[in-house]
Amino acid sequence: MLFQKTHSQAFYCKECILCVTKTRTWVKVFTCEILDFFVPKVAFTASMTSEEDLHRGPFTSEKKLIFDKVLTNIGDAYNPKTGVFIAPVKGIYYFRYSGYAFTLHNMGLSIFKGNTRFVSSYEHTSGEKNDNVSNGAVMQLSAGEEVHMRLWIQSWIFVDYRYNYSTFTGYLLYPI
Repeated sequence: MLFQKTHSQAFYCKECILCVTKTRTWVKVFTCEILDFFVPKVAFTASMTSEEDLHRGPFTSEKKLIFDKVLTNIGDAYNPKTGVFIAPVKGIYYFRYSGYAFTLHNMGLSIFKGNTRFVSSYEHTSGEKNDNVSNGAVMQLSAGEEVHMRLWIQSWIFVDYRYNYSTFTGYLLYPI
């Protein structure tokens, strides 16, 4: 076991998440429930709202997508008014999206870390009835860094009023 001294009488084990308290002649090992308090819970899934089934797009420039229908937002790091996730702590995060469109329209989606495109997917008009795209990525973020999605130029995304076909999801894997 690797122990790290955290104060004069307690040691924290990085491998098994136990705390060890040493007194004069004995060692007490106990589950460290206080660690759970310091590790933030961060997870969200959001979709887009609409009064009826319709598409967003096409636009003459890339547009930030605002997923305003929050399905889960533990930790409140995702803002449904701006469509932006702001990392509350430095850590390793996972993000994914799914997009849906009818085949008469191209669909291109990207996840951005700040102003930098991180991952993308594109579906060219296929001639089939429906098209779907998805992608995901693990990324390291510092506290305060932003992640959002954009719809590509001259593409469309379907927004339905009940089934949440197009979604944006992210969660903290672990803080660093």
